[in-house]
Amino acid sequence: MKSQRGLGRVYQPKFRDRKTGEIRTSPTWWLDYYAYDPALQCRRKIRESANTTSKTDALKLLKSRSGDIAHGKPIAVDASRVSFADLQKLLLTDYELNNQRGLTRMTIATKRLAETFAAFRAVDITPRRVDAYVHARLATVKPATVHVELAALKRMFSLAVRQELLTHAPKFRSLHFENARTGFFERAEFDALLAQLPAYAQPVVTALYFMGWRIGEVLALTWSQVDFKAGTVRLNPGTILPWVFVRDDGAPIRNIRSIWRTACRAAGLVGKIPHDFRRTAVRNLERAGVPRSVAMKLTGHKTEAVYRRYAIVSEADQAAGVKLLAALHAHDAQTSAPHNVVPLANGQSKQAKQAQSFA
Repeated sequence: MKSQRGLGRVYQPKFRDRKTGEIRTSPTWWLDYYAYDPALQCRRKIRESANTTSKTDALKLLKSRSGDIAHGKPIAVDASRVSFADLQKLLLTDYELNNQRGLTRMTIATKRLAETFAAFRAVDITPRRVDAYVHARLATVKPATVHVELAALKRMFSLAVRQELLTHAPKFRSLHFENARTGFFERAEFDALLAQLPAYAQPVVTALYFMGWRIGEVLALTWSQVDFKAGTVRLNPGTILPWVFVRDDGAPIRNIRSIWRTACRAAGLVGKIPHDFRRTAVRNLERAGVPRSVAMKLTGHKTEAVYRRYAIVSEADQAAGVKLLAALHAHDAQTSAPHNVVPLANGQSKQAKQAQSFA
């Protein structure tokens, strides 16, 4: 082993002979040194084969690498050294830097993936192994959970390719399942639920019903986002105190899970969730004839494809549609112009008279 102060070291790794079981020293020299990795935004140890049996040549390569680092030249990353931990850090850092919604969900998903792949290198996470992981997970959790974990894994590899840590991303399978919820609140159900909630929670549920925002967005609402003169409330990420919705003691409302379940049982609405109000708001906007582009701005939907999933049509809506269609047909039948029928003498048609003339 030979080290250079501040540069790193060159060494000959030891290995166990598979046939004899003896510990041997490799004739090839390797390098160990640290370099700043812009992809992971930290200094990381790089192990690289010098591809030589000469210690002198290995030391020259180490000095060359140190010179490249000092001059800011990028160091080629050995894809075989990229670990699952590297991929995990890439994903979570990307979410943090871009302030993306869903960081908590991705953190949980990567922890679940780490239970299986923590000791793996990126090149060892193959489609076959991922298929085995999916099969095992589906035996214990819902498909939607596995779908999120697969999405996290795919995103990890995409980021690694973008940051040139890997040359390509494996093609993992997509999990197809039907998970679209169809719940929404009729006005009578909303009134019944409201009556069962404590006073401090009633404004929260009212805001959910009329605004169609996610519950996290509503609970995070602050007075700086409310404009009474303009009559608007704006989604403004990053805003902090003071809170709009507070408990009786003035503390901000963090969640309403417990009182929600109690109120739903009392109102006979077991199975309803707060997110059903988002579908309800979209449905009401559609029924009111609000242009879709305007409705998407009001509810905070970024794509029309996702918005359409929330545009639930109830049986009552369908029945009303059938009645409107029947009324249209009835109106057309009453207002349509009568056929021009010319009566002939003796009640005979023109064709009949012509037939008689040739007889």
